[in-house]
Amino acid sequence: MALRDALEQAAGDRLQSLKLAENVATVMLEVGGLERLDRDKLEMAVRDAARKAGVADLRLGMTAERKARLIIAV
Repeated sequence: MALRDALEQAAGDRLQSLKLAENVATVMLEVGGLERLDRDKLEMAVRDAARKAGVADLRLGMTAERKARLIIAV
């Protein structure tokens, strides 16, 4: 699939899932550990790759692992 290849090239291991239905692509990216600027650059690269692959509409979600808080009662 040309779209998957284009998105994997743009996002690398950060691409978590891809669903394509009726020329609408739904993409999930894992962005844990990235600064805001890096997330924005990644989003722009993925959107550009999808557009070049001929996707009319891209729905993009980003997830990150939340750090658990440790509460110590004294």
